[in-house]
Amino acid sequence: HPLTYGHLVGEVVRRVTGAAVGSFFAAEVAGPLGLDLWIGLPPHEEHRFVRQHRPGAAPTPEEITAALHRVGLTPDDRLAHSLLASLAELASVTGAFRSRQGRAAEIPTAGGIGNARSVARLYAALIGHVDGVRLLSPLTVERARAPCTDHLPAPAPLRRPAHTHPARFGLGFELPRPGLPMLGEGSFGHAGAGGRLGMAHPESGLAVGYTCTEMTWDGSQGPDPRWIPWTRAIHRAAGLTNGLW
Repeated sequence: HPLTYGHLVGEVVRRVTGAAVGSFFAAEVAGPLGLDLWIGLPPHEEHRFVRQHRPGAAPTPEEITAALHRVGLTPDDRLAHSLLASLAELASVTGAFRSRQGRAAEIPTAGGIGNARSVARLYAALIGHVDGVRLLSPLTVERARAPCTDHLPAPAPLRRPAHTHPARFGLGFELPRPGLPMLGEGSFGHAGAGGRLGMAHPESGLAVGYTCTEMTWDGSQGPDPRWIPWTRAIHRAAGLTNGLW
């Protein structure tokens, strides 16, 4: 589960550096780059937080069961238990952000709070120097964006519907696919809960961040409709012809 993995990452950072993950990120990444981006929102920035919302009601048990059935699962399948547990963890994080205590928590895989400019600036520092700061070497970028999952089949008994697009990953980063075209082949990044997005394209030098307050995209269908017009405009302006629309 993502949060379980996040707790493990946080504990590794604490043991290696002696600092909590939020403090480490602030000192080593956000501070040098001048980012308005935190893992654990400090009290003096609380007034800037914009509450998130999701349109419509949460899915009913019957709707969840129907969705599992569409991908070849029953509620008793082990993979179904894993998916439901992940959804429950995500819901708990979303609920936690409604409180000051939740926003202050240092959750490595789900607790980032910031703005689009800072997400873009962070990704820019992965592929080049930003005010003298570069976070990853060119060799590390090549390793990070090399496909690692393209050869893996869907786990049995999961049958992926024809209208969905299997996720693609490098080392920790998502890679472009029809449902998440990013900046075309060669780009890398990650989509966040509800439709947030960060991505970079080393060959063009582009880095993009997108944030939103309405949590609508679940990643299972095609691209978030909010992404389409501005992503296509970026492709045209930069002369990118390798999109995955």
